[in-house]
Amino acid sequence: MKLLYALMLVTALSGCSAMSPGGDKDYGCTAAHGGDPRRCWQALHLDKPRPATGVSYHSAGTMSLAHATCVKANSQWWFHGAHHPVTKEISYEGNAVLRRAYGLRYPAVVDYLDNRGALTTTRWTKMSGLELSRLGVPLCN
Repeated sequence: MKLLYALMLVTALSGCSAMSPGGDKDYGCTAAHGGDPRRCWQALHLDKPRPATGVSYHSAGTMSLAHATCVKANSQWWFHGAHHPVTKEISYEGNAVLRRAYGLRYPAVVDYLDNRGALTTTRWTKMSGLELSRLGVPLCN
């Protein structure tokens, strides 16, 4: 079932975010800068649970949370709604997939983002790893 959600996430977010300048040259994605969601899934090895030990996660890079077993307290997470890279039109289908992906492990994070309208806008909603831990995400040692 998780694999199905992973495939749905990649499919729904296809083309929702432009490749980031300065991203990984092979994949066009880094956790710190985000990038093309289709490539981020592969570049960030999001097919298996693992610690999120980076310090900065932006845009598509926040997909790391879907399979994060823990986060660093001082990490910074920058969320926004899935959207078309040119028109900036919000993708409600893409956001539904994000909600399911995050919600499998951390439903309180989805509630937090929804209560703030974070996935309905292209504006950033910033959270720290410490804030995420208060919502049920374990901290890495």
